[in-house]
Parts: sequence; structure tokens; C-alpha cells
Amino acid sequence: MPSVQTSYPGTQAAAYAGMQASMSPVDTISRVIETAGGIAPGAPAFQGSTDQACATTGAAFLGVVLVDHFARPTAAGSDNILKGDTVTIMQKGTVWVTVSGAVTAEAPAYRTAGGAYTATATNNTPVGGVFETSASDGGLAILKLNLP
Repeated sequence: MPSVQTSYPGTQAAAYAGMQASMSPVDTISRVIETAGGIAPGAPAFQGSTDQACATTGAAFLGVVLVDHFARPTAAGSDNILKGDTVTIMQKGTVWVTVSGAVTAEAPAYRTAGGAYTATATNNTPVGGVFETSASDGGLAILKLNLP
């Protein structure tokens, strides 16, 4: 088994992508990952080829992948949750995501064709939520989802 962590910081990160942002009520679903490379926490999940599957691309947005503290380590050392594993997907609630471009609190949230979260509407798809906090490009912001 490869080394999972070889160094330890003096303090924990305040937040990370895919971390639930508050203890407010949430709606989540579980799906089996069918994407070969797995799915990263905080990434968008889409309906897969079968009813109970999800993928990193697709037409039907399911929600945001939550972090799995018990995920198997990957050979590449990434945080991706692996193909064939069950993943938790948030549909309603607050979750930390990495943003593309600066975002401001209460701005509508969109996703790019590449799966990034942004406040830019042009050529992007609404995700059914708003940013609850502001962040600069590449930073972390709280996304408040309210999918049907």
C-alpha cells in the first residue's frame, strides 16, 4: 500500500472541498461511481448510465460530492473516491467548493463545461444554488444548494 500521508501540518485546514459547511438540514443521495478515475470531493456529480450510478460528466446534475473520510487510498495519492465505491452527493445544504474566478456572497452559482464552480453565467449552467461566502479564484467558498 502506498504512503497515504508522509508529513503533517501544525494545524488543520479550516475547510476543504467537499466538506459539509454547516449542520443545517441536508438532503443527500448515494450513488456508485462509474468514472474510471473516480470523483474528487467537491466535484459535481451527474447521473450515470444506470439508475444508481454517477459520473463526472453528463446531462443531469445530481449535486456535489461530499468528502469520504474512509475512502480507499489511490495509487496516485489523489483524494478521488474510486470507481465502484459508493459516494454521498449533496442536493440540499451547504458545502465547501473550489471556485473558478472570484465569487461573492449571494451570487448565483454556475458550473463550467469542465466542472468548475463559478459566478459567471455566460456559457455556463446553473447548479441550483448560490454562493454563501465570497472567495477569490481558486479559493474555497460555501455553496448553498437547493436542488429539487
